[in-house]
Amino acid sequence: SPLAQHIQLDIKKQDSVALIGPNGIGKSTLLKTVVQQLPLLAGTMNFGSNVSVGYYDQEHANLHEQKTVLQELWDEHPTTPEKDIRTVLASFLFYGDDVQKAVNMLSGGERARLTLAKLSMEGHNFLVLDEPTNHLDIESKEALEEALIQYEGTLLFVSHDRYFINRLATKVVELSEEGSTLYLGDYEYFIEKKMELEAQKAREKVEEVPKKVSEKDNMKLSREAQKRRRQLERQLERIEEEIDSHEQAISILQEEMNDEALMNDSYTLARKQEEIEKHEEELIGLTDKWEELAIELEN
Repeated sequence: SPLAQHIQLDIKKQDSVALIGPNGIGKSTLLKTVVQQLPLLAGTMNFGSNVSVGYYDQEHANLHEQKTVLQELWDEHPTTPEKDIRTVLASFLFYGDDVQKAVNMLSGGERARLTLAKLSMEGHNFLVLDEPTNHLDIESKEALEEALIQYEGTLLFVSHDRYFINRLATKVVELSEEGSTLYLGDYEYFIEKKMELEAQKAREKVEEVPKKVSEKDNMKLSREAQKRRRQLERQLERIEEEIDSHEQAISILQEEMNDEALMNDSYTLARKQEEIEKHEEELIGLTDKWEELAIELEN
């Protein structure tokens, strides 16, 4: 699918901007352009003075496989006292003996947390994050949210996680083939405004086409509209039930993962984490479908 064109991003100090849009529209490409890993395809980009950019990209976490968790941070900040390094690691849920684990023994979620801990120590005032909550369990996700809520710099991030966006975003930028649209608020505000805009567009379309409709046709149209409305309402109810069942399955799996009996059973924990991720993927698809149907119903 084509990449978004004519993008306008005006990010101010201490903004927290969520970048959303369909897969393949160019969200990750845009982030890589902002952090200058990719050249600009068109237009210009200007940074304010003294902006220091930190970038989190899950696929290319630059971790050293043979180091321990503690060494991974301490080697880069050798003058920082060990207790301060341990405090940072604890805020990303590495406690006690966890810090002596070798990087090559870490799960995907632990690697993500360690990369974010490293980033937090680098003192950047502008963080660019690509899908930071992927592969994180609920506890890790909450730790990351808290760390980012405390963070005093500016954030630009791509995420499909509506709860995460709701907690962090002060602005939502939606990318589409036509360009970018700015919404001043969190994800719920974005959905609300988008539905208003879609309804407005639908009204304008109807006004543009003044048709002579006979009363008989009108009744037929009205019956069809009512039928479609009932269909949409039923579909929405079914999707809401599916969303509930996936959310319940996730919370049951998370409770099971917190069972002390499984603490050292990394195989079972990894399987359960995989199941959680499958449910989360399903949730993303269902939420998108729900939004489409809700917009159609609104219209």
